[in-house]
Amino acid sequence: MGLIKIVITEDHLKLAKQLIFSNLDGVIFAADEVGSPFGGDDRLTDIEIILDGVPEGGVDPFGDIPEMSDEKKERYEKLYADLPNVLEVILSLQTFETGHYKRRHHITRGGWVKYTPKVKA
Repeated sequence: MGLIKIVITEDHLKLAKQLIFSNLDGVIFAADEVGSPFGGDDRLTDIEIILDGVPEGGVDPFGDIPEMSDEKKERYEKLYADLPNVLEVILSLQTFETGHYKRRHHITRGGWVKYTPKVKA
């Protein structure tokens, strides 16, 4: 049986605290289909503002979305992709703590535990 592991960072927690959920016909979902799940029109721009503040030159709500480096896009997409597991950890352990977490792959709900990784000597 495999393990699912995640390292939850302060950036993950900042994003989790800013997620906006809606209830439409009894289905709860992050608002990604109609914009950003963080309230703006563009998910990556919202993540940049949440984590790094307003980009140089500001953001024109009626203009084009500012360009962003590939490295920054990859970092933000990885953090966003981690959010479902981050939310599972937060909800199942009822904690907003950074750290290393794992659960068995076959467990579909809960089962998350915080652990200290072994340091190779």
